[in-house]
Amino acid sequence: MKLSGSAIVLGNNINTGVVVPAKYMSRQGDPKSLIPHMFESIDPGLYTRLPGSILVAGSNFGVGSTREIVPVLLREAGVQAVMARSFSRGFYRNATNLGLPLAEAVVEGTVDGDLMEINFDTGVVINLTRNIEARAVPFPEIMQRILAEGGLIPFFKKFRSLT
Repeated sequence: MKLSGSAIVLGNNINTGVVVPAKYMSRQGDPKSLIPHMFESIDPGLYTRLPGSILVAGSNFGVGSTREIVPVLLREAGVQAVMARSFSRGFYRNATNLGLPLAEAVVEGTVDGDLMEINFDTGVVINLTRNIEARAVPFPEIMQRILAEGGLIPFFKKFRSLT
């Protein structure tokens, strides 16, 4: 699987409460209504740039509560993938289970708007704008298969097992 998109560069320790503030959690039943509030504490208009993007973050993306709605919202908003130096364990698992591709990698010098490409089969990440290549931590084959099906539930509906 190969994905590409325009980079939206974020910092370290991006908390799930930064992605979507807790005060909106009562509206989880209507995920699309939450999209305009995504990242509003760091950039109120950022949600308009999410479709087709690859989020590029530092260490510990997804720290905080393990709200399953966060990876769902990122997908609903059109985020292609999230690339970060590291992810919180809960977010990493939720994102994989819910079909949001993640890449543990660092491409130094990436700025907002750079065109990024992530090849999940080879683990190669490229900043196409600056012609800089990096390696991502490889995804286990089973996780690639889960992502290819759109998450754990669609995977189990199709295959009925992990083999």
